[in-house]
Amino acid sequence: MATPSFLLPVRTQTQTFIEVSLVALLFICAVSGNIIVCCAVCKKTNLRTIPNAIFVNLAVSNLLLALWQLPMLIITIIRGEWSFGEKLCNFYAFLDVALFAVSLFNLTAISVNRYFKIVEPCKYRSVFFKRSVIFMIVLIWCLAIFLSSGPFLGWGKYQFIPSKAICSISEKAHISFRITSYVVISCCILVIIGCYIKIAQVVRRHRRRIAVPNNRSQDEEPKQVPRPGPSRATTEPHVTELRGEDIHIARTVSVIVFLFCLSWVPNVTLNILVSRGVPVSLEVRMFGIYMMFLDLVINPMTFGIRNREIRKMIKHLLCKN
Repeated sequence: MATPSFLLPVRTQTQTFIEVSLVALLFICAVSGNIIVCCAVCKKTNLRTIPNAIFVNLAVSNLLLALWQLPMLIITIIRGEWSFGEKLCNFYAFLDVALFAVSLFNLTAISVNRYFKIVEPCKYRSVFFKRSVIFMIVLIWCLAIFLSSGPFLGWGKYQFIPSKAICSISEKAHISFRITSYVVISCCILVIIGCYIKIAQVVRRHRRRIAVPNNRSQDEEPKQVPRPGPSRATTEPHVTELRGEDIHIARTVSVIVFLFCLSWVPNVTLNILVSRGVPVSLEVRMFGIYMMFLDLVINPMTFGIRNREIRKMIKHLLCKN
């Protein structure tokens, strides 16, 4: 028999059936979607690009999160208790936090990649090349694991949270640990926002330069618009050729980042409210959890929908079957 701290709040059979069905659907979509993204990039040589390498790293972290978290969540809801013991609960929570951090760091890295490609193109090749990207991916995993190891060293605490049916950071953990977590998240989001503000400014100026000659008569020689800074010394035809695909990738990343924030904001907000003693119902807490796991489906779906080669691969697989 489970200890009281491992027991879930009472659910009706209908609630249990609905929640289990929802988690099972999320599991199938998340696993299949992220596997397709990984396979597509590995099989198609033209998809083996630097930004796609970081996308694959994001897909791998999402796949691991789905394979590890969702089956145990289904079992916990069906049994009405966490029946895997305290040690596995700590490891479950550790992986949850670490893989979330990996996802956030990946999105930050992709945003910085797009910043250099569009805003500072002259510096791009000196910052992003094969070895630097491999180092960046390794650093992302090491940093995520390091930041998530605090509770094992006596800083912070992991525990089973009955109202969420998962093991995670204790809502009564050291205040310094929770503050550090929120600071890291805020810094990453600020970097992402800063990158896309700069990207949006450059894209807007670029479109104005293209639009100006088209609005003049053919006899009038278009005036050259000065572009301050060494990174904008590239000729206009070259910029146009480069940035067509680059802007599309940047838009894809911005959509994924927006949906990522949209998926995680409910859970983070509810955690803050509960830590301050605000009462929150079981249904609302579980809504935050399901929104969080919905992100595992949204990421590969967005990347696949906006990538022509992956769409072709999916059609090919469907026709073949």
